[in-house]
Amino acid sequence: MKLRQIEYAVRLARTLSFRKAAAEAGATQPTLSNGLAQLEEELGGRLFERTTRDVSLTPFGRHMLPWFETLLGDVDEIARAAEAWHDPAHKVLRIGMSPLIDLKTIERVLTPYRQRHPDVAILFKECLLDDLIGRIETGKLDFGLRVEESVPPGLQTLPAYREPLFYLPMDMRGTQHSPHPWPIDALPPAPIISTSGACGLTAGLQALFDAAGARLALYPGHALSYHVIEEWTELGVGAAILPAAKLSAANVTAGPLQDAGGRPLGFAYEWVMKSARLASTPEHISAFRRHLETVAPALLKG
Repeated sequence: MKLRQIEYAVRLARTLSFRKAAAEAGATQPTLSNGLAQLEEELGGRLFERTTRDVSLTPFGRHMLPWFETLLGDVDEIARAAEAWHDPAHKVLRIGMSPLIDLKTIERVLTPYRQRHPDVAILFKECLLDDLIGRIETGKLDFGLRVEESVPPGLQTLPAYREPLFYLPMDMRGTQHSPHPWPIDALPPAPIISTSGACGLTAGLQALFDAAGARLALYPGHALSYHVIEEWTELGVGAAILPAAKLSAANVTAGPLQDAGGRPLGFAYEWVMKSARLASTPEHISAFRRHLETVAPALLKG
């Protein structure tokens, strides 16, 4: 397995065009095609379905794509680590986040920090949950953002923000739904479409349903994105529950999710970091931790 082959796979997954993927990779189409064939043979499965007109990811390809993207991201981080070694004045703050995180909300926290530390480059990395925690533990990330849950020993958390959840009803054969509140303990008997669970959506919903004494009936398949989840509800595949920031502007059916008393339900997000405060920690990293402890709560209140 070669990095070049992994790059071919990621570029083709993004463009769904052999011509465009080859051009982006600076390779010929036969070279890209042969590299992908060798990669598929080594991995023991087809990553792409190919016809004379279309290219699409297979289920195996969708499963492998996040790993490919993570591997290429590691290569970029190696280059940045070398740059930091050769140029100690180059300050970087590395923040990993679950795909559920609303970056527009987080920018409210980052803006005053940027203003006080204009020499610090802030790098974002979207991570699956297991990868997020592993990168914080090994020092590849300075801070992480995710839905609240327990953390392993050696890590600590700080509250970030809360976000309301919305129920998207299943649209059966074009049935129209008007937005209205949906009590969690009285939802229609439609399966809830979710992702594979690696972003925190499924675990967060399970915790809410358990707390309400309600049963979470999940759709047996998994969607690759929140946009796909919305599309599937419109097609009548099932219902869904999504944070406000992940709803499309065109959505006209989603209603707020509530508890039995009519109070809005939502996800609580948290910052994750190492517990230890070391003397060797760069000052700009320590300054951001202090920023999260003293300034951020007021910026994200409510």
